[in-house]
Parts: sequence; C-alpha cells; structure tokens
Amino acid sequence: MSRLVRPLAALGAVAALMMLADALVRGDVDGRQLPLVLLAVGGIVWFVRPRSLGALALLVPLGVVIDLPFLTDGRGIYATEVILLTAVAGWASRIALGRIPAPERPPTAGLLLLGFGVAAALALVIGHPHLMSTYAAVRMLRVVLLAAVLGFVIQPAVDTTASRGRFLVLWTYGSLAALALLSLGGLVEFVAAIAGDADSEPGSFYRGSVGLANHIALVSPLALAWALGTTGRRRLFATGVWLTAMICLPLTASRGAMGSVLITSTVTGWMLLHGGRRRGLLMAGGVLLAIFVVLAIKPDIAGESFAYKFSKTIEGDFFSTRIDAWQETGAAIAANPLVGQGPDAWSPSVPLELAARHGLPAAALALAALIIAAWTALLTARRTHSPTALGVALGLVGFLLVGLAETGLGARTTPLLVMTVALAGLFIPNNNAD
Repeated sequence: MSRLVRPLAALGAVAALMMLADALVRGDVDGRQLPLVLLAVGGIVWFVRPRSLGALALLVPLGVVIDLPFLTDGRGIYATEVILLTAVAGWASRIALGRIPAPERPPTAGLLLLGFGVAAALALVIGHPHLMSTYAAVRMLRVVLLAAVLGFVIQPAVDTTASRGRFLVLWTYGSLAALALLSLGGLVEFVAAIAGDADSEPGSFYRGSVGLANHIALVSPLALAWALGTTGRRRLFATGVWLTAMICLPLTASRGAMGSVLITSTVTGWMLLHGGRRRGLLMAGGVLLAIFVVLAIKPDIAGESFAYKFSKTIEGDFFSTRIDAWQETGAAIAANPLVGQGPDAWSPSVPLELAARHGLPAAALALAALIIAAWTALLTARRTHSPTALGVALGLVGFLLVGLAETGLGARTTPLLVMTVALAGLFIPNNNAD
C-alpha cells in the first residue's frame, strides 16, 4: 500500500487542478475570470512552499469575506474554493515528490468526513449519472470531495504542539474577525435599508439573511467563550465581536438562530461560571435580556419580518412555514433513500437536506462527524478548561440546533463547517493552551 501513496497523491493533485481549471473556464465566472485565475496562480505558487498550509487558519474563516470581490453572476466558483483546491494540489504534489510524509490516519471525525465525501460522491455518480453533464452536479461533486480531504490537508500544519497552538490561535482570531465584519456589514445594510424606507433582512457578505444567521450561530459561542474565559486584549476583542453579533442577529429574523444562540450562550456561561468570570457572565446575560426586552416592547425596530415572526411566535406558531416542506422532503427521501435526489434538493432542515441531496448513508456520516467533533471538543474543554475548545464545541452544537429548522449548507458555508469539524477532531484534544 505504501508504494501506492505517491502515485495516488500525484493523481489527487492532478484531479484538484482539473476541477479548478474546469470551473475557471466555464461561463459561470464571466466578469471575474481573470481575478480568479490570478488567485489560482497565486494559490499554486504559495501552497507548493513548505509550511504554507498554516495560511488556511486565516483564509478559511475569512473565506466568506474574501469571496465578495470575486463573486460572479453565475457563482461558478467561490474564491475560498479556489484557495482550497490549490492547497489540496500543493499538499498532494509535495507528498508525490516525497517532500512530506503521507497523511496519518485521522481521528474519528476526520474519518467520518472522508466517509461522507466518498458516499456522497458515489451517490451522485452512480445514482444520478444523467446529471453529471450539469454544472450543479459538478459543483456538488467538488464540494463533497473537498470535504473528504480537508481533515488530511491540514495535518502538516498541525504536526507539532507549537504549530497546533499557532494554528488554533490564528483560526480563532480569523473566525472572530470574520464574525465582526459580517455583523457590521449586516448592521450597515439594515440601516441603509431603513434610511431608504425599505424593509430588509441583512445578509451582509452572504447576501442572504439565512447564511448570516447560521454563521452567527456557529461562531458566536467562540466569541462569548473568549469574552468570558480569557483576559486582556483577547477579552476586549471577543466581547466587542460578540456584542456586535448579538445586535445584528435579531435583524436576520431567524428564530432558529436566536433560539440556538440563547441555548449555547447559557451553556457557555454555565461552564465558565467560576471565580471572577461571574461578572462577565452577568454582563452577557444582561445584554441578552436588554435586547429581548427592547424587541418584545417594540419588535418592529428589527424590521417588519422580525415583527411578523415575533407575533407568530407569541401565538404559538413556530413551524407552520416549514411543515409542508419537511413533508415533501420526507417523501423525496423515501423515494431515493440511498442516493438522494441530487444537487437540486432543498429543505429547511440540515439533516433532511443532507439526506435529500446525498442519501441517508452520506447524511448519517456527516451528522455523526458533527456530533463526534462537538463531543470531542466539549470533553477537551471540561478537561483543560479551554475556552477555545468550548467555543468550538458549542458552535457546532449551535449549528445543529439552528439546522433543525433552517438550512445552512452551501458551497460558501461548507468549508468553514468542515474545517471546524476537522480542527475539533485533529488537534484540540492535544492542545492545552489558549
């Protein structure tokens, strides 16, 4: 088997470059083709260098921000996908040339991600061969294959205790910086809409309120954990980020995200409730309570959409807008339980959408990876009192909670989510410092 590692790595590098070239020559990138090509060239030059994969600690969490200047009408490929494909090509080519060793067996979460990617790819290729001529299918194949290998790709960047620590700190700063920019962008967008006498659910860099709400649910527990569990400049920075995100969140009118954040914030405070951190916990609870009281008294301050959903919630109507779609998705899954419906399947629920797109086996592997990664990080947080591990664990829990009634899956969300799972499984248990 060891003899096949280098030829297989060379094949993987070629496959990554072919997928990249295919995406860059299609009409879906008109208007940004040259910038995307230049980004691809820069990525290739960068990632063939030694110790270059550490840049992913910043590039992936900031990906949704980096994407914006490169967006095309057809959304043929996002900048983050270009970066990751060049990273895979550079990593695999260096294995093929014998510059770095073959990747080791990843922890359970990484193996499950690999299983998900393989199962989803097989479901698409074998179950829907007639769709392979469509760009939607090619794109989905690219996304799931990236998900399968990202846990292996970051191994050279976290191969020592020092490099793990650096990577984790950079990842956290990148995640919080992206959350701050997204939240500020949402606030500016909402104010501009109000000034123009229009109702708007801010989408910020996502260009959609659902994506923004899901991102806040995923990353805000990390901000709160740092705000309550660290000191000095880190605490000030994280507190500012968390407060900005909490002000922006109601404007998205996502009840699922608000419920998710309320639960994960409560658990974060409970787990960090000791010593001098009680004052910080009271501050966080006071902020949430103040926001809730203001919105309860005057819900239209957060926009007409929020006011409408608030009134429905008061009436006890939580899921009426979802039930029909859930039933349709259930019927679609029953019709094709093993291979799903393909890239056009949609549902306002992450578990149902995974099953509808990729089939039940792939969906089960993906959900198991998320749950095990969250559990691994939570155990680490309890053992080491690491606020970063706690934030990652509760961020994954928060994503799953909001995902019960909202879909947060897509080519822009998947890299951040998959890398978070990979980090939890690969090196958080071995890192005792924040």
